[in-house]
Amino acid sequence: MTSKTTSKFSPEIRARTVRMVLDHEGEHAARWATIESIAVKICCAAHTLLDWLKKTEVDSGKRAGVSMDIAEKLKALEREILKKLSPSSGRARSEVLVHSFQSKDMACPCDVPCVGHFGLRLLCVAAAT
Repeated sequence: MTSKTTSKFSPEIRARTVRMVLDHEGEHAARWATIESIAVKICCAAHTLLDWLKKTEVDSGKRAGVSMDIAEKLKALEREILKKLSPSSGRARSEVLVHSFQSKDMACPCDVPCVGHFGLRLLCVAAAT
């Protein structure tokens, strides 16, 4: 599946631009002034650059939020669940059980391997009995 939008900036350009903001923050009165200054130079919207900066801070742990790798895992899990719930799986939605439980040590109630786990929250997709 491909994205509906395309980016004219490669990941390398994004990373380099974020580094530029971080390196030149001290030269301006506010972070936003630094962002605006650099955004003009690379012909992108200042809010776009701010988004890149926020994502970098989340990924590095400097800002609260869901990192890109966890977000990708959650998307993959969501696709897996939706695939199992789709009509082409041969099951009606009412025949599929999605449940969660808190402990990794606790056995899944339906004894079917879970499709993924994130933190202490485990999700399982299995045929309902």
